[in-house]
Amino acid sequence: MKEEQPLLAPHTPISFKIPTKRTATRFLSFLICLGLLTAVFAVSGVWGNRQNWFDGGSVPDENKGEGDSLPSMTTLPQNTDAPDAEKQIPTGAIRVISMDLARDWNSSAFIENQTLYQTNFEELKRAPLTHVGKLGAEPLVLILHTHSAEAYLPPQTAYLQESIEKTIYSTDEERTVRSVGEALCKSLNQNGIPTIQCVQKHGKDGTLQNAYADSAACIKAYLAQYPSIQYVIDLHRDGILSAEGDLVRTEAQANETSYAQVLAVVGSDGNGTACPNWESNLSLAVQLLSRLNQRVEHLSRGVSLRNASYNQELAYRSLLLEIGSAGNTCEEAMRTARLVGETLTQMILEAN
Repeated sequence: MKEEQPLLAPHTPISFKIPTKRTATRFLSFLICLGLLTAVFAVSGVWGNRQNWFDGGSVPDENKGEGDSLPSMTTLPQNTDAPDAEKQIPTGAIRVISMDLARDWNSSAFIENQTLYQTNFEELKRAPLTHVGKLGAEPLVLILHTHSAEAYLPPQTAYLQESIEKTIYSTDEERTVRSVGEALCKSLNQNGIPTIQCVQKHGKDGTLQNAYADSAACIKAYLAQYPSIQYVIDLHRDGILSAEGDLVRTEAQANETSYAQVLAVVGSDGNGTACPNWESNLSLAVQLLSRLNQRVEHLSRGVSLRNASYNQELAYRSLLLEIGSAGNTCEEAMRTARLVGETLTQMILEAN
């Protein structure tokens, strides 16, 4: 929607007196001071915007079951630091650029709060993680994909010749979040946490329409079959664009290895849906992603607290994880998924 322009007051002519030499000197000093102040505020504004880049834009519709639209792409501020080699692409092609979108995990800025609720970051980091029952042989974790066709790029993709819409989804499961979910599932199982993965497709006729309603029915069916399930992880990948229209690849580096950055989306009851465990889910997300940052610096993009529930009211503990962006490779996202599995394992074992 086009933003309306504010009404302006009628222009009133102003009469000027010819300034004396002394008045002119004072006026010049005033202009110099004003210029310095403007420069200071400009620098502060640029730094502040740097902290507000993250937005988990790929969760499609906060009214689950009422017709999920295509995911919106988060648009970042203009980037003028791209290497010349990245700028030399065919006319009409879309660049793929790497960006570090990590948030400071030592401050409350780690949480992007879209609700009216007040959160205490220090208390969330210290809150104990609890379970309903003891760890056994039955499944404790369920992994599913509300948007199972969300895809990643092949390695070393510098630009897209086709439109973004034709690139960020795929029927090739090796390129999608399902492969990343499989890596997470294996990591948890190998470390002693019984986990199952649902690979069912959700959404009407292969689209995203009603995907959250479909995945809600799926979660309920699994919980009925396996009452032991306490954790439900809905695994997605994000979609991020720069101001210039570039497709963004999130990146964290450790020992010359690239990892896709991860964002946790936590639902609440802000839109009226009963979600009694949302504060515990928020604490789980904060602690999980804080620990991930201790494993690989800048691995986490933080936590986004939303008004919609995203089906997180259905299980004892629920998270929606955005591992990487459409600009990442599946291999980068799988590396991160393995770390998520190892880290969540540590947290679960400590709580038993």
